[in-house]
Amino acid sequence: MYYKVVSIRYGKKVSLMTYNLAPSFVLTYESGQWVKPKIGKVFILDDLEEARAYLNTLAHYPREAWECEAENVYSVAGIPMPTHNPRIMAFYWQSGFIHAHPVVTGDILVADRIKLTRRIA
Repeated sequence: MYYKVVSIRYGKKVSLMTYNLAPSFVLTYESGQWVKPKIGKVFILDDLEEARAYLNTLAHYPREAWECEAENVYSVAGIPMPTHNPRIMAFYWQSGFIHAHPVVTGDILVADRIKLTRRIA
């Protein structure tokens, strides 16, 4: 089972990694629809308790946690730092310029695309 934590911005479920980018690069989610980012991969979790812990670190944002399906899941050493510049974000993904996740203690997982299936929090 995989999990995705999303932020709610302007009534839409959006990626915390991309919400600072130009609107054409912001990754938005709808339940039951496959979503693939224009830049990089989708950060997901495979532990419900880590998903809840991550959700709780974002208390200043409206947010939700979802179960999701994911394709081509693999572990990475860290995640890119959020940025306002899509070219910098692409560089981060391509070059491995990453940092450890502040909450995830196990493997950091990414996927090529995901589909939200059921809201859990």
